[in-house]
Formats: sequence, structure tokens, C-alpha cells
Amino acid sequence: SLPKARQALSMGIDRSKISVILHREMTDADSLMSDELFPQGKASVISFDAQRGAKLLKEAAGDPKTLPKLELVTFATDENALLSQFIQDQLAKNLGLNVSISMLEYATYRSQIELQSGALYFRCWAADYADPDTFFSVFLSTSGNNYTSWKNARYDELVKGAAATPNGPERVKMYKEALDILLRKDVPIVPLYFDTLTYLLNDRVKNFVISPLNYVFFRDIVIGP
Repeated sequence: SLPKARQALSMGIDRSKISVILHREMTDADSLMSDELFPQGKASVISFDAQRGAKLLKEAAGDPKTLPKLELVTFATDENALLSQFIQDQLAKNLGLNVSISMLEYATYRSQIELQSGALYFRCWAADYADPDTFFSVFLSTSGNNYTSWKNARYDELVKGAAATPNGPERVKMYKEALDILLRKDVPIVPLYFDTLTYLLNDRVKNFVISPLNYVFFRDIVIGP
């Protein structure tokens, strides 16, 4: 089944190596979004397990050597080239999959993902507002940003319900079930990493605060002796 094959893909990528591959500091993703927006989602992503992933893929799709080549579509940057090659290598080494890479100009890349022409593609997302809905709503059936072709009525129901529910245990419960569908059952996406911002501060700077949206607030900053 497709969900089982996608679960295998999540198990076949060792995200802990991405920061080394890209030569910069970042956190391997264990949820749809960082803890700043939804700490209760920690460890929602299916963990790396090459042996289990290979077994699951074989159950879902048969011998990987008999499968057609998968196309990984991305836009041309040095970082995407490194990341694409890493994913290609991981899926070959851990799952036996044959993956080709298409590095496109950005406009062509956008048209390709809108046409949903490739089997796999990279995409990043940043929060528009400080609420989990800014990530969950991307994968609604009606979302113009959902280029996966994946739809799930229960996921839609949970995310729309949570959007209309005040912060509290009931909202958390709905979002956790939605995460389970998105990242463990159907797995239309595989989160890879959370980017980080690095600031160099003088020891004299006090009360330096960064918001969950990575905005820096200067009003409370104090310059000490």
C-alpha cells in the first residue's frame, strides 16, 4: 500500500546527518513544526530505522529493484544539490530505491510541483502567525498550498475543529491525532529539519528576546556595563 511505502521512506532517512551534510547548525525534525509552536508534537515523526524500513517497503511494494525510478524534484541551489544527493544516497543504501534528481530553475520547479509531476520534492514552510494552525492548515484538502495530492477527511475535520477550539487539552488532543494521521499513518510528507538562526551578541546585551516567529524584540534590551 502507498501509506506503508511512505512510512518506509520516513524510516529510510537518517535526519541526524543533515546538519553535517549541509555544513551548518540545524535541528533534525521530529514533528511538523518546532517546539515553540507545538511542544506536544515532539517525536511525532517515524524514527530512522533502515532495517524496518526495508522490510516494510518490501511488504508494501515488493522487491525495490523491480520498482520504477523515483524522481526527486527540487530547484537549483548548492544546498538543495547537497540535500538531494544525501536523500538519493539514503534511499538507495537503506531501502534499495533508485532515485533520480531533477534540479530545475525556480519557476519551472513551481510549475512542476503544481502539476504534481514528480514522485518526491522538497518544500519548506515558515510560520505566518504564532499558532500551530499555520502549519496544519497547509495540508487541508482545500488548501492552495497543498501540492501533495493527499486528502484525508478525518485530518480536515480535526484541523478545522482545532482552529475553532480555544487553547487547552481538547485542542492539543485534536492536533495530536492530526499529526498521527499526517506523519505516521498516511505520511504524505517527511519532515527533514528545522532551520536555526544564529545571533552574535556582546556580553553587555541583556533581555534579548526572540519570538516563536523569529522576530527580535528590541524594546526590552538593556546594555549593561
